[in-house]
Amino acid sequence: MRSLIRNEWVKTRPFPHAWVAVDGEQLVGFVSGHPQAPHPILDKPPTALIGDLFVRDSHRRRGLALKLVDTFIEHAQAAKYEMIEVGTLTRDSRAVAFWRAAGFEELNVLLRLSR
Repeated sequence: MRSLIRNEWVKTRPFPHAWVAVDGEQLVGFVSGHPQAPHPILDKPPTALIGDLFVRDSHRRRGLALKLVDTFIEHAQAAKYEMIEVGTLTRDSRAVAFWRAAGFEELNVLLRLSR
């Protein structure tokens, strides 16, 4: 009954969304995101942005992060978002490898000057 209520509630909510993974009563992971505002120059389709992804150390390397991302993507596509984006630091090689393995491709490079 509890999952039915959650699923019915999610169907009635527009983006943004968050999904959680639980093991018993313990929260072990989550993914969240929202629509991305249209870019003033780039002409791109409706886009959803994955803002946060977290999986507890004790539950990593089991496919949970990918399942959370897939759930986000499925719901974003059902809500008519044609593109999904995520940002990560280039120096975080594990994160870059994860997102590439999940099917994401590098789109742009952010350059920063600190003085």
